[in-house]
Amino acid sequence: VVDVINLGHPSFVNAMNPMEGIAPIEVAWADIETYNELTTSAYNLALSSGIPPGTFEAPVGTQVDTDKVKAGWLKRLFGAKQERLTPMVLQGGLTWKQMGLDPRSQQVVEQLKTQETAICGIFRTDPVVVMTRAGMSTSTYNNKETAYREYTTLTRIPFWNAIAEQIESGLYRTWPGIQLAFDISN
Repeated sequence: VVDVINLGHPSFVNAMNPMEGIAPIEVAWADIETYNELTTSAYNLALSSGIPPGTFEAPVGTQVDTDKVKAGWLKRLFGAKQERLTPMVLQGGLTWKQMGLDPRSQQVVEQLKTQETAICGIFRTDPVVVMTRAGMSTSTYNNKETAYREYTTLTRIPFWNAIAEQIESGLYRTWPGIQLAFDISN
């Protein structure tokens, strides 16, 4: 007879099958995807010097050299650093109509901090412990050492204790009264 000890994650259990766990990454996946999309959006805005998507509009009946405007716009977006920093002067009644949100309206930094905090919450750790962008601005601790100590006390040690209890319950038939514990003295 072979005994199998199932070491499921104590915080993430599949309600439909208690012997089957759910990985924290599975729980956090939607937040991770949102975080990745926000990061891509921020990168694209930085690449375009913070200029949101838009379109040029010309008054009806005007003749605008669209090739020249397009070339100027592409230099403005993707040219050398000096070209990207020069203003583009629109002539002949041409106007720019913004079609997307600018960086301030998107509040990308605040949204990234929110997502990082949510992901850290799923893994039961403080954002300062894993050195996220949110870091100390969302941390409830005054320094990294305190945050790490509290992470160990409130998350790691209870997790280790739960694992020890699972091992004890698996070994109980063979060794009744067995007591296991992780060495947390250091």
